[in-house]
Amino acid sequence: MDSRDYNRLLQESGDAYVPWQSLDRDNNNTNDVITEWTQTGSATCEGRVTVCGFSEGAQENWLITQHINTVLPGGGGERLRKVTVQFEGTLNGCDISRECRQSFELYKWETSAIDRNGANNTNNYVRVGRVSPADTSGVMSFVDYHDIELGTTGGFYLGVVDLSTCVTLTRVLVLYYVCPEETSELISRPEAIESQSLEGSPSAEGECVENSSTESGASPILICGARGQWQVINPCLCNPGYQLDFSQDQCSECPEGTFSSGLGNGPCETCPANSEGTGTALSLCPCPQDYYRAPYEGPSIPCTQSPGPPSDLRVSNVTNTSAVLSWSPPDNGGGRPLYEIVYTITASDRGGVEEREWW
Repeated sequence: MDSRDYNRLLQESGDAYVPWQSLDRDNNNTNDVITEWTQTGSATCEGRVTVCGFSEGAQENWLITQHINTVLPGGGGERLRKVTVQFEGTLNGCDISRECRQSFELYKWETSAIDRNGANNTNNYVRVGRVSPADTSGVMSFVDYHDIELGTTGGFYLGVVDLSTCVTLTRVLVLYYVCPEETSELISRPEAIESQSLEGSPSAEGECVENSSTESGASPILICGARGQWQVINPCLCNPGYQLDFSQDQCSECPEGTFSSGLGNGPCETCPANSEGTGTALSLCPCPQDYYRAPYEGPSIPCTQSPGPPSDLRVSNVTNTSAVLSWSPPDNGGGRPLYEIVYTITASDRGGVEEREWW
């Protein structure tokens, strides 16, 4: 519903039908002062409604919209469970010496059908909030939003209640937000309605684009959040061997000579020294023949050869139970700054041969 869709909103002499109604519940209109909601008549101000009767004492003036249908199109009968009301207008300033508020109240009456008599009965309504564009006196323009939760009736009337304020409403827009069908951040997203709870809840499943997946392996969970903005619970990441192409919003193969070892959206790494980077989409660059990585080393570590034997091996201080060995580093360390030491004990005090390996 958009108040700007109507030439006239409130009853004027000669109007056969207008969508809104103005109810003066304090009954203090006089011949000189009209305290209820009224509409300006100039062509440039069509759709504007105003109230400013606080100088005549305490006010209770109701502005009742037409019936607002909340059954979604498509024939499935699904009902909106939350709508957003956008108010645009001007606070016309309060005399601080008088009883004047810089706010107005919101009420709703949920009903499935048009019922103008019922809409006129303010006892049918329940309060849903207050619009407070400003906390200080003075003239100011404003745009304010208010979310309203609904049941399953399929429609409602909105009541805007003046309790001694001075305000002009230039637009009242009742809407719901839709998150668009799109592909972004590696996720194909369906069209979805904004979460129909003020607390928010998962509202859609997405699908990872080709060559990407979530860390859990499940589909990404999406929330169509406030104001129709997508929120992602578990994002999609490029698979091993791929990197994120920001311009195309897709995962592209790692080019030859590079690799990507895990899920992620970072760039591919250059293959480390002494490894083979032939081909594309590599998750690691393997070591060529006679080159190795230790079991605990990751794919970013260069491949190395086995070191040569120690040089200048010396034995000293030999006893029945011990000996002191010393040596110099091997001439060929295999490309490693450090190397492991392996030796075997072959003598046994039981007369046999016992072998042990030490690292």
